[in-house]
Amino acid sequence: MAENQNELLQKLAHVSINDLYAELAQTVSGGSPVGREARERAGRALMLGHFSRLRDGICGKYRLSQGDGATETVARDAAAILDTVVAVTGLALVPAATLSVLVVKYGLARLCLETVS
Repeated sequence: MAENQNELLQKLAHVSINDLYAELAQTVSGGSPVGREARERAGRALMLGHFSRLRDGICGKYRLSQGDGATETVARDAAAILDTVVAVTGLALVPAATLSVLVVKYGLARLCLETVS
């Protein structure tokens, strides 16, 4: 993995889930939806829109940590799924990296067990 990707994942691993949703919405939209809550909602909607493809692309294919939450663990696990996230979503590196960290923080067990209605 390129050094800049590693640095990006390390930086994102420190960010709260709500801030990751806001970051995801901002990087995908190329702008800044008005207000933090609007960005968080937009980021959640974006993740939900990719939920089935993420689940299909990731579940059963990766053995990630049990979610100890350590920054290094989050970054390593996000790096493991980054190429798949790019492939199944078509997102560029920065939003895909953000989404990868969100998936890890959300929890692989939750992702693979839940269904979208």
